[in-house]
Amino acid sequence: MESKKVLSKYLYKILTIGLILGLAFMLAGYVYAIASGISLKLSPDYFSKDLNGIISEVKNFTPLSVSYIGLLILNFTPTAGVIFSIFYFLKNKQYRFFLIGIVILAILSVGAIIGIMK
Repeated sequence: MESKKVLSKYLYKILTIGLILGLAFMLAGYVYAIASGISLKLSPDYFSKDLNGIISEVKNFTPLSVSYIGLLILNFTPTAGVIFSIFYFLKNKQYRFFLIGIVILAILSVGAIIGIMK
């Protein structure tokens, strides 16, 4: 029982910190856009950038790039929770849950790769 409390406590912290950081970056990008006088009325095509387009935005430190960083944090927060769980289950010799975590991580990774390749 104590083992579940420890796992829950750390997963709660990982997910909460990821959520707060992701939302903070998104809000900062929004505020940066307003302060820069940039219109926030963007076409849907603007958000369908490929990975190189996103990297270019981040290098130029545009308001949208700050928001992209927030979205990346929000997307990778559950993955960080899965990775933590994998190591936790391995340390506690709960091999069945460790293997389930590996399968979940593999599914998340394949989904990310397919999304990047689109």
